[in-house]
Amino acid sequence: MSAPLTMVDVLELRAAQSGAVCAQTFLSTVEGTPTSQTYGQLWARACAIADCLRDGAEKSDRALVMLEPGHDYVQSFFGCMLAGIIAVPSYTPRNQREAERVARIIADSRPRVMVVNRKSAARMRDLIEVTPAAIWPRVVVVEDIPDGAASAPRLRPRPDDLAFIQYTSGSTRAPRGVMVTHGNITWNSEFIRERFRHTSESRGVIWLPPYHDMGLIGGILQPIYSGFPVHLMSPFRFLQHPLNWLKCISETRGTTSGGPDFCYEMCIQRIPENALDELDLSSWQVAFSGGEPVRRSTMVRFARKFARCGFRQNAFFPCYGLAEATLMVTGGFFDPGECRPNRDGVGDTVSCGDSASDQVVRIVDPATGATCAPGGTAEIWVKGPGVAAGYWGGAAEPAPEFAGFIASDGDGPYVRTGDIGFMAGGRLYVSGRRKDLIIIRGRNLSPHDIEHLAAETHPKIVAAGVAAFGLEHEQGERLVCLAEVHKSTTENEGKDIRGAIREAVGQGVGVMPHDIRLVRPYTLPRTSSGKLQRFLCAHLYRTEALTAHVPVERERTPVSLAPATPNQDDT
Repeated sequence: MSAPLTMVDVLELRAAQSGAVCAQTFLSTVEGTPTSQTYGQLWARACAIADCLRDGAEKSDRALVMLEPGHDYVQSFFGCMLAGIIAVPSYTPRNQREAERVARIIADSRPRVMVVNRKSAARMRDLIEVTPAAIWPRVVVVEDIPDGAASAPRLRPRPDDLAFIQYTSGSTRAPRGVMVTHGNITWNSEFIRERFRHTSESRGVIWLPPYHDMGLIGGILQPIYSGFPVHLMSPFRFLQHPLNWLKCISETRGTTSGGPDFCYEMCIQRIPENALDELDLSSWQVAFSGGEPVRRSTMVRFARKFARCGFRQNAFFPCYGLAEATLMVTGGFFDPGECRPNRDGVGDTVSCGDSASDQVVRIVDPATGATCAPGGTAEIWVKGPGVAAGYWGGAAEPAPEFAGFIASDGDGPYVRTGDIGFMAGGRLYVSGRRKDLIIIRGRNLSPHDIEHLAAETHPKIVAAGVAAFGLEHEQGERLVCLAEVHKSTTENEGKDIRGAIREAVGQGVGVMPHDIRLVRPYTLPRTSSGKLQRFLCAHLYRTEALTAHVPVERERTPVSLAPATPNQDDT
């Protein structure tokens, strides 16, 4: 695939040739007037921010971009690129736990400057308290930066220069900074454009957070790269009312939108039937699903519910990717005939398509480095132009995750994804995360399958609100399920829910949960992109830090474990 050198070149070209054309429209968290910016306005504002950032910062210094979702975020990200500064996308912490995570990012990346707006600056108290003064960066308030001339960049980046450091979501371990180059971005952007069949006639609708790879690269950079407008909305606007997302697609005639499997599940459960008559989803051509295991049942039920709104099942686009490979590794439109029964017989594993011709995906035994025969299940390894440059701040030798070599011929290096899957007919099928596997009596159980079984047992369970994990015990690993339930759940309903979960999981995977805990709605820890943090769920369970919502006596005794603090290697 051929691609422009960098996104700076792309934006400069868009501003020169289509400066008055709308690039983005942003919908605020609450009801209000949408605000738009053209390619010319974005370029001019990014140039002004770049001039400010160069004052006191040098090429390859880091800038923490800690802004609320909106135009400021996009302008500041491009401002970093134009200044030759490495952006570190982040978010404004809302509580002490999030402040501690951002503080760890600051300690690891050592930014010279922090870009904020007045709203985010007013919410930094917790972050200041947990960040050592010696590493606190210079703070720049973006509203205080005056407009300037839309000049050409003084430091034009090269494809092998670092563009930004993408800190991983922390769904299975502590966040680490992935070094993404300008070349990684443009290669992956071209791959996405080709597979999604994007043209200038496409229309995007994105609710995903801009500090996450899917929201940043897929939601912000891809529309600019392919030259089509996008409506951006705060993730909180979607999470509060999933109907807001589908309304935006309907009203703007969106052609491309999507997110993880849970967002479709939330629409199925939380959008009432009487709201469907006001939706027209016939324009939706690419409904991408990625970021967590893609479920055939979710796609089928979503398509069935919203068929009366004009939604077509063949618009679904299952895809697989990770920050260590910039974003997308494989992808393809949904074909029900390309589903395979998973190992435990719970539902189907969906094809996530194939990769580009110049990127290699292999299934490898992580213990021996031997490739698997077709259909064999093991770790997914990736090699190609989309693979990032490694982890920030690592030793002289590359991290093991970026140093996979095939035992038979020494081919490599590959990025070892930590995900497990298999290949069939040239397509990739993703089974889950190695670190998430629950091993009971020699059987490997997928937590996603268990969570899916449990979540469908009772209407009082919150959509995508079940976490399953294994905990070591002197008699072997034990299965624990945590379920978020609605506030109106009664004591008798709590007993019914526990019984239903126990029966569904026992029949579905042949293992009875050791403990089932019902907790308050939306209290299980999640990443910024909405994925459950199972390692942190397990930690909160062990330390009794989760408050039970339904005061019913548990039928199992929770496992008592030490140490109480999460192990970095296991997270």
